[in-house]
Order: sequence, then structure tokens, then C-alpha cells
Amino acid sequence: MPVAGKLLALGFGCAALFYSSLHPWSGTIGGLLYWLIGWALPTVAVIGVAGAAAWLLPIGTMPRLLIAAVLSIPLGLNTSLQGIGETLSYKPNVYTEIRQRVLWRDAASYRSISVKKQPWAAIMARPAGPQVQVAGDEGCGCLYFVDRKDTFYSDLMIDRLYQVIGRRGTVVDYAALKDPTEESRDVHINLAFFETDKGYRAIVELFDQGRKIAEFAQDNIPRRAIGNAIGLGRERIDANFWPNATDLLLHDNLWNAALNAFAPGRFPEQAFREFIEASIASTPRP
Repeated sequence: MPVAGKLLALGFGCAALFYSSLHPWSGTIGGLLYWLIGWALPTVAVIGVAGAAAWLLPIGTMPRLLIAAVLSIPLGLNTSLQGIGETLSYKPNVYTEIRQRVLWRDAASYRSISVKKQPWAAIMARPAGPQVQVAGDEGCGCLYFVDRKDTFYSDLMIDRLYQVIGRRGTVVDYAALKDPTEESRDVHINLAFFETDKGYRAIVELFDQGRKIAEFAQDNIPRRAIGNAIGLGRERIDANFWPNATDLLLHDNLWNAALNAFAPGRFPEQAFREFIEASIASTPRP
């Protein structure tokens, strides 16, 4: 078999192996195979296809390697190329207002900052990469899809909030509490998203004893930032297997990771840290 054919077989073989190792019918053996080599298969698949295309040309080895490297970029980025100019030039438009700083008190409800639970929009903070990742259960030896860690705006906001104040708080469903007036007696943050004619707007409001004392707002979050992953959680891998597995195959590779590292994210982490630091008078007491 010519080299181009072998490389093409490598590329498509890696894609087939990726799907089969993830699919429920492959059982424990497939799951073990995925954990061992699944992380590399999307990248190797791109290398194989790009190399096959380059080796069809009647030129020397070094020019072929160069062409394969160039071809791997659009193949690896694939759907992430949509709006690539906007992705690379994106600058968050941030507004902050601090009316008063948090003054920590001795009550238990003042030992951290809570986050009000809301049905948050799935705004993806990273410009590239998959929406989902694979998790496993050692008890049943099964795999399933979950939201990708550090992908969504709401997750990053909560994580960075607690990094700044130095301790974890809780995400509170105030409406479900026996005493819903707790919302007016603690310190908490409310995050909300709104669709505008220019994309999405994120608003983070800081409340102390029911009074809004500070606000952080970000405009012009691109519309393409909205995620739509379904079929997540235990025993639901069949619900949306092919779209979720394809999302991983196309986007969980070296090129999308490089784009995420190089391009500005949609969550303005430094500006948010400065907002939280400026909104609190000191760290909470132990």
C-alpha cells in the first residue's frame, strides 16, 4: 500500500477506534482503551488525513511534511475556523460599579459569598474546544458525557470568585429553602445573561443583606458562544452519543487547545478578579 493510503487508513482508523471505544457496546474493554489512548486519537486522526493529502503530491519528503503541517491547521480547527478573525481580535467590553464594599460580620452567613442558583445560559468561555468531556464510574465500569470543566462562563465565574476570597461558598436555590428570606440576610452574587442585538450580556450583581452594592457587566459576548450539549449524565450516553462523540473527535485536539491558549477568552478573568477584590473590605473570618 502506498504511503498516502497508509496515512489515510491511520486517520480514519483512529476515528473509528475513537467512536468504538466510547460506544456503550464496547463495554469495559472499550472504556479501558479510551482511557489509555482516547486522548491522542483526535490529534493522530488529523495528522493521518493531512499526511495522506500531502503524500499524494509528487514532491520530496521535506516539502510534504511542511504541506502536511499546514493542512493540519484547518483540518484540526475545522468548525472553530468560523469567525476566526473575531475570535482572535475579541476584547471584552466590561463595566463595573461599586457602591459599597462588603463588611464581614460574625454570623455564619457572612463567612463567604454565596451564589444564587439560576438556570444559566450555557455561555462557553473558551473560544474553541469541545463542549463535553468523558467521565466514568468505576462501580459499573461505564462511561458517560458531562459538561467540560472550565468551559462555561458560570463555572469560571464561581471558581474565580472563591479563589479570590480564599474559601468555598455554596450555590443556593433560595426559592427552595424553608426560609427564602435568607436571600435578604446574607452576602451573595447573582449572575444573569441577556440576549442583545450584539450578542449576549452578562451581569454579576453583589448583594449584602438584600441591597445591591456592586455590579460587574460584560457586553458583546458572541452569539456563537452559546452551547447546546444534551445527553449528559450517568446512563444517558445513548441519548446523544453521536453528536457528543463527534464534538470530542473534531475539537479535542492539539490545534483547538493551541487556539484556546492563544486567543482571548470570553470570560474577562483579570477584570473580574479586580472587581471582587475591590468589592470586599477584607477576607472573611475563619
